[in-house]
Amino acid sequence: MPKKKIADKKEVQRFLTTVLRNEEADVKDRLKVSEYLLKMAGENEATANTLSVEVKVVE
Repeated sequence: MPKKKIADKKEVQRFLTTVLRNEEADVKDRLKVSEYLLKMAGENEATANTLSVEVKVVE
């Protein structure tokens, strides 16, 4: 049985970016993913100056 590959940082970033850009995903999930991406980039509330996010809500 082959060993499972552990996702590297780039693979995780690609996955999270896909979720972030998925307009059909829940807004709360997309916002949480954006937090993870910022943490991975070394940003946090204390160091982040601005974050521009466009959220389209369709009812």
